[in-house]
Amino acid sequence: MITRTARATYYIAICVFLICLVVLVVKMTFWPVCGGGSTCDGWTVAGLVAAVLGVSTAFLGILGAIALAAWWTSLDKRVEDHVTHLFTAQIQTVQDAIDHLKEQTDELRGKVDALETIIPELELRISVAQESATRAFEANMPGYYQTLEDQRKQNESRDTRHTLESAPDRSEEEHP
Repeated sequence: MITRTARATYYIAICVFLICLVVLVVKMTFWPVCGGGSTCDGWTVAGLVAAVLGVSTAFLGILGAIALAAWWTSLDKRVEDHVTHLFTAQIQTVQDAIDHLKEQTDELRGKVDALETIIPELELRISVAQESATRAFEANMPGYYQTLEDQRKQNESRDTRHTLESAPDRSEEEHP
């Protein structure tokens, strides 16, 4: 708002300056500057015009400095508003990403909970299936199972006998 007012004031001042300049040029062109009994030359008229233009230029410079100062004083507020707007937009973007990640986390947590519920049931089914398979194997192949058990017992007795036979030989070697 201040910037608009300053701009409008500056443009109005420029218009007033141009109007004064036109009036001055028209007055000096059609009405003589020197009237009555005094004589004046071209340099006097030129000096008068230069003085009027100099004062007008100084006036416009002062108005320009005021407009620039007004623009600089409002610049801080405009920059702060712009940065706040951008920062708020960035925060909103980050918040949206966080919300999206929370939704995904909740979804994954639900899936994990479902899996944790299913795992004991699956373990129970697996153990039942193993027991069923073992019973079926034992029922269908009793001879094979018995043969395996007999073979295991023979291996144990042979290993025990071999260990006992080799033990005295080592003791003789150690004590001659």
